[in-house]
Amino acid sequence: MSTRPLKLAFALTFAVVVTACGGGSSGNQKAVNASSNAGSTATSSPASTSSSSSTASDPNELAGCVPSCRRGFTTPGAIAGGVYTTKNFFGGRMKVTLDRGWRSDEDSTGEFRAEFTAMPNNILWFWEDVYPVENGTQVANVPMTAKGLLDWFQSTPRLSISNVTTGAIGTLPATVVDVQASASTPNEDPNDCPSAPCVNFLGFPQWDGPWGIAAGQLQRFYLADVTYGGRQHLFVAVIYPNTVEEMDAFEPVAATALASVDVPAKPA
Repeated sequence: MSTRPLKLAFALTFAVVVTACGGGSSGNQKAVNASSNAGSTATSSPASTSSSSSTASDPNELAGCVPSCRRGFTTPGAIAGGVYTTKNFFGGRMKVTLDRGWRSDEDSTGEFRAEFTAMPNNILWFWEDVYPVENGTQVANVPMTAKGLLDWFQSTPRLSISNVTTGAIGTLPATVVDVQASASTPNEDPNDCPSAPCVNFLGFPQWDGPWGIAAGQLQRFYLADVTYGGRQHLFVAVIYPNTVEEMDAFEPVAATALASVDVPAKPA
């Protein structure tokens, strides 16, 4: 049974609700249906609503408070081949080249996702400033950096980590790591886990539910430390095949898109 995260709703405040582990043949959705009946288990972390401008001298530089100080959500749908510029993600200034055959069900201040429709449910995800969670609560004393998150990935018995290497998101150096659920960890979503055990392990200020992974899934993380507007941020991309077996076919397609990414940030 293939599994994937489900989004449940998008509130009027533009808070994105992300479940731990949804699944079934219904694919990614914005609302629970009868086949998935997935639910969110974590509370949101507070996000700044400040509209402060960039602390840098360049007036065209992206404000350092992004993404926490903005809210926005669009559903682009099918993407025409060529350069796509985000409407909300990364301050509405991320560019990525996508061949025909991609679609997006979310371009928000919290996330940009692109699905390769020739391989249904094979998805490329982009986030900023994610952090580890346990029992729905942010884990203390984990730096919001590539090293901080990688060290935590490797230290928690809830995850199985492999293939740590280097790569890039566009021209930004990144740490690359494969993440799976540890077979020995307790199931953290007994009511809705499609393939136990499920592990709810990441949060983000603009979500009010956790990001999770189920047994049999594989997520390839790209972790890049970046800076803009006088502040440091963690820029994350995830290659997420529908099944482990599809990684070999989907990875080259996703990697081509990743190599084209252009954001108004510098390596930190």
